[in-house]
Amino acid sequence: RKYRLARWDILCRPKDQGGLGIENLEIKNKCLMSKWLYRLETEPEGMWSQILRNKYLHSKTLAQVTIRPNDSPFWKGLMRTKDLFFRRIKFVIGNGMSTRFWEDTWLQYPLALQYPTLYNIVQRKEDYVGIVFQNIP
Repeated sequence: RKYRLARWDILCRPKDQGGLGIENLEIKNKCLMSKWLYRLETEPEGMWSQILRNKYLHSKTLAQVTIRPNDSPFWKGLMRTKDLFFRRIKFVIGNGMSTRFWEDTWLQYPLALQYPTLYNIVQRKEDYVGIVFQNIP
């Protein structure tokens, strides 16, 4: 008996579209990791968020941290997903005191990604939009 190979994207199609209805686990994993990143950003007082902030972020922002060898597999998964996450979300600025000027997506893309050379020489990377605009003469 011989087996035929099939492309994964065809197998993942719904049955009514000629596929087998298999879920694409890579896409599902990115969605779930993005959900955890969203909760980390929007629920800073939550117990889960506080644990991760104390263990991995310390005083840094999510955009500032990178993968370290001793990080848990879960945290490494979050770190591998965060660039995709930041490219897809937008922050509501309000008074600007909770939106980071360089690292949050309050324009089309984070300014740190749009202007990496400038970002590398800036001394106050953690400033918020409200602080930056208050200091404009």
